[in-house]
Amino acid sequence: MKKGFVVSFTCLTLLGVGWHANSITASTPDEIVIKQREQNSKAWLNWSGSTYLTAGQWCNVIGDNNLFKADVNVTNNGGNPGSIKVQILNNKGEIKGKPQTIKPGKTVTFAEIPANSGTFVVQAKAETSGTYTLKVTSR
Repeated sequence: MKKGFVVSFTCLTLLGVGWHANSITASTPDEIVIKQREQNSKAWLNWSGSTYLTAGQWCNVIGDNNLFKADVNVTNNGGNPGSIKVQILNNKGEIKGKPQTIKPGKTVTFAEIPANSGTFVVQAKAETSGTYTLKVTSR
């Protein structure tokens, strides 16, 4: 009987400690807001890959449906054959912002795309036709 009592007491003590630890780590409203901001600062779109770009012709690189407001960053890899010109189209085919030239090894941030504004497409064209490695992120 003593062993059963000791084991039961130990289990209850551990359960109590576990419950107490959970109550200590419970999030306050301020902590929840901070965690949400940390999650919002992570990239929503994170794509890196190679694509063939034709000189003087717009090519679709990637599209995304933005549920959240986002800035789109496009990086032209340092080993690429040349500069590229990049633009962003909305779901109506309208150019959002001004097309920008990106030199090899550089990144350009495009202005914020409003939340729930539909699908957007990142397009690029090259000065020299070839295979380009690009990185596209949004946050």
